[in-house]
Amino acid sequence: MRLAISYILSALALSACTMAIDNCGGTTVSYSDLPQEVQDSIYYWVKHDIVTTFPASFDTTRLTIIDKPHIISFDGPFTLEDRRFGPWTIHQVLTRTSDGKEFVLSHNIPTPVIIRDDTLIVPVDYNILTVWNPSAQFTTYRLR
Repeated sequence: MRLAISYILSALALSACTMAIDNCGGTTVSYSDLPQEVQDSIYYWVKHDIVTTFPASFDTTRLTIIDKPHIISFDGPFTLEDRRFGPWTIHQVLTRTSDGKEFVLSHNIPTPVIIRDDTLIVPVDYNILTVWNPSAQFTTYRLR
């Protein structure tokens, strides 16, 4: 019983060190309203892929993975990792590595998340780098 209570108190104390992005008021902007360097970066990744081709197996098929970035940062190094409970992703955590500040994101947030000038820019729709739509919408959050 004491172990359970101490675990709950520890979890509450650690959650106080993070910021839940979903609870902050975001502003919706269109692609054309984003800073030019952000637009250029998104457009670059629309046109380019990270392609990993695995060697041919015993049959004649080849496995190729086409990947896109999950995070684009103009403000220095950030990491984006899943917090899991068993096989389920509970939420994602964006960590600013310079000071260790963590920002909690929804488990199903569209990617890529873009960080510029302490602002988090999140696409409204999924797969924006694969199926390009120039009228794409983004939500911006101020990172404090």
